[in-house]
Amino acid sequence: MNSWEALKALRVKKQSLELSSSTLLSDKTYAIYCLVEHMPRINITGIRKHPYFGDMSFSTVKRLVGKLINSGLVIKQVSTDDKREVELCVKETV
Repeated sequence: MNSWEALKALRVKKQSLELSSSTLLSDKTYAIYCLVEHMPRINITGIRKHPYFGDMSFSTVKRLVGKLINSGLVIKQVSTDDKREVELCVKETV
């Protein structure tokens, strides 16, 4: 798949998510969604430390993750390893 085809596929997926959740997603919010989908059990600190999000503040990441949680696209759960840690994962759609 070339870059143009990949970009088109991502845009279609983003539009599908927006329709299913009735929530408009900014490019940054969608990027966070994609990372959570790619790396289940990641937390907000892990997102913030990822090189792609190096220019984003912790509060911005936290706000965008909150938007994803409120829209039902991402769920949070307490880590099985450390009860103080909250992990994020994409809500499975059937």
